[in-house]
Amino acid sequence: MAMRFNTIEDMLKYLSQYRHAYYMEIALEAQLTAIHSPSFDCVPSDNHSETAERWNEKIRRKDEYNQLMESIREDIKLLYDPFDSISYTIMWYKFVDFKTLEEIALMTHYSLSHIKNKLYPKAKLDLFKLLTDDSTK
Repeated sequence: MAMRFNTIEDMLKYLSQYRHAYYMEIALEAQLTAIHSPSFDCVPSDNHSETAERWNEKIRRKDEYNQLMESIREDIKLLYDPFDSISYTIMWYKFVDFKTLEEIALMTHYSLSHIKNKLYPKAKLDLFKLLTDDSTK
């Protein structure tokens, strides 16, 4: 799905939402796994419909976070090229696996300066072009 970004910085803000969504999804999952059948003596002032509404809201938010994360993963997958996957690898490690450029350099066996000065800027530009290209609609 092609998206409209005015700048590469706008795209990076969008991709950076993955980290927040990931941790919020984990927090909501922890709360949701604590769901148990309430006993009447442990819920004296709260009615069951309000409790159900709160749980439903948490489930809805968790689903929204999952959809955002899936959308970001699918956008990064647009970079995948079996013959030259370094742009895909860098963007996936950076935004989905939360790796620093230093860690990416170690994992990909490129120098940090090469990653910072050439490969990461190229990966950002490549993804920006793919996400703003009208022909991918």
